[in-house]
Amino acid sequence: MIRFSFKRGLRFFEGNRIWTVLRRLADGRLQLEDEKCEMKNLSEKEILRQYVTGEYSVDEESIHSDGSSCHIVVPRDLSTYPMEEQKKAIRRQEYLTRLKNAGVLEGNIHELDIHIKKIAADMGDSYAPSSSCIFWGNVNTHSGRT
Repeated sequence: MIRFSFKRGLRFFEGNRIWTVLRRLADGRLQLEDEKCEMKNLSEKEILRQYVTGEYSVDEESIHSDGSSCHIVVPRDLSTYPMEEQKKAIRRQEYLTRLKNAGVLEGNIHELDIHIKKIAADMGDSYAPSSSCIFWGNVNTHSGRT
């Protein structure tokens, strides 16, 4: 995966088309132009979504060589984190998975808390986390506080 900065001259491939970043507009969107001088204005979020889904790929040659705009990165594996952080992440994921399977991820807070307490009982977890801890992180695995 390539990390890049949205700078003038950055190019994206979209099939056979090449889109080049020209400028940032006053509303924050980026203006891109293809080789036929067609233009489109997209937000960074829209471009990133297309990049992540594979609709766009970055032309690595268009990335500046000064080192400030590109880094080759490998997603960090969970096993590279300290064991305590791994446990927190696994616990949080288990709660999220069970809430999703129960179909209550978008319920109200009261409904979520009821389901979280049920999940904690099923898991044998004596300290049920609050819904905000599950959705925003900071799930403490060893103390009575969540």
